Amino acid sequence: MRLDDFSGRLERSLVLQIKHSFDLLKRLHRHLDTVSPQIRIKEYDNKLELNKHNLFKNIEIAISKKQSDFREQRIRLEALNPLAILRRGYSVTRSHPDGRVIMHPEQVSLHQEVEVLLAGGFLLCGVNRKSTYGEENV
Repeated sequence: MRLDDFSGRLERSLVLQIKHSFDLLKRLHRHLDTVSPQIRIKEYDNKLELNKHNLFKNIEIAISKKQSDFREQRIRLEALNPLAILRRGYSVTRSHPDGRVIMHPEQVSLHQEVEVLLAGGFLLCGVNRKSTYGEENV
């Protein structure tokens, strides 16, 4: 009977020892998987692909923003372009022949020639009458 008792204990002890050894082996195998160069290379490769994707996405966003900024600046610049102003019906009057821009009637004399710049060219005109906000000089 004692032999059967020792035999049962030994069997249970061996089963328990095998189970512990098997659990230890599984833990070591999992640990080995985490430090395996092949697995680490695969992880780094995945990270590299993700970073590359993010980099290209950020470059696309930056280029798109720069293109948008460029279009906006071009529109602003075009609005300030003197030719665009002339195309809206405005003109620039300059003295002839020196080309000084005339901003006030006192800058010209009667019968003086002036050059009027338009969107499509210019006109050479003579001053026949001058007026300064209601005061007229003929």
